[in-house]
Amino acid sequence: MTNTTLRRIAAGLATGLALAISALPAQSATLAEAVAKAKPMNAGELYELYAGKTWRWGDGGAYFAADRTFTAIATEDGTPSIAEGRWRITDTGRMCLEATWRFKGGASPAVTCFQHRSGGRAVFQLAEPGGNWSVMMDGRPSQYPPLVRGDEISQRLNALRAELARR
Repeated sequence: MTNTTLRRIAAGLATGLALAISALPAQSATLAEAVAKAKPMNAGELYELYAGKTWRWGDGGAYFAADRTFTAIATEDGTPSIAEGRWRITDTGRMCLEATWRFKGGASPAVTCFQHRSGGRAVFQLAEPGGNWSVMMDGRPSQYPPLVRGDEISQRLNALRAELARR
């Protein structure tokens, strides 16, 4: 897996989330203004946001265990990959995923970080580096929530791990 592929997977994390989220409420003038008014989330808020939840995206997802271990699955061009590592949070709104991605023919370490801000009932997220702020959640119920309680990843991850070991 190339660095370009890893960057695509990291971008997929952000893109998958962006596809699953709602727009800002109509009363917010612009996303930029809302983000500017929002405050960085602290480590406790980030822990509550992610711990024990699955982050779904198009061809896979990630699970954030309460002990701060991180597992993920993804598929690119029909080729599966898995990630295992840790998630780290700061009091300045930053959450980083430090994991080794395993795929047919090898493995590669990767670090992907996101900034988080909250304002009112909204949570905003920015993929680093070079991402754009997006609305992660706005307090309204969503048919496709980005984060759901429970582990929806481990069963598929174990099957993919076994498949990759045979290749």
